[in-house]
Formats: sequence, structure tokens, C-alpha cells
Amino acid sequence: MKIALAQYAVNESREANLAKALHFMRIARSALADLVLYPELCLSPFFPQYPARNVADYVHQLGDSCIERLQASCREL
Repeated sequence: MKIALAQYAVNESREANLAKALHFMRIARSALADLVLYPELCLSPFFPQYPARNVADYVHQLGDSCIERLQASCREL
């Protein structure tokens, strides 16, 4: 089994973070990786650095568009 590690800076834009995750997924697949590992909170900003923010805003659940797009990309590749 070949494992790829994706390390990248996240920002406040979920869409931009998702685009980065999908980009690294394609790179890993082209390198014949079987599994891609992402950093914790790879789709959301690192919320502990923002005191008094509602962390519920950063939760992703099954059925969210970000998760569905990640799942679809896994199936395509």
C-alpha cells in the first residue's frame, strides 16, 4: 500500500480548502497512492485561534456538499 501525506495551509474559505484537498488527491493518485492523509481540520480554518467563535460553524457532516464532493472524487479516481 502506498500512502500520500497532504500538508497545506488552510484559510477561512471552505471552497478554497476543498479545492486544495481535491488537488492533492489528484496528485496522490497520479503517484499511484492508495490512501491520502490530510491534516486535522483540513477543510475549515483552525478555529481555536479565533476566540469566542461558534465552532458549530466549522462542523462538516455526511451530506454536506464538501463531503459529497470528496466522496465523489474518491469514486472517480
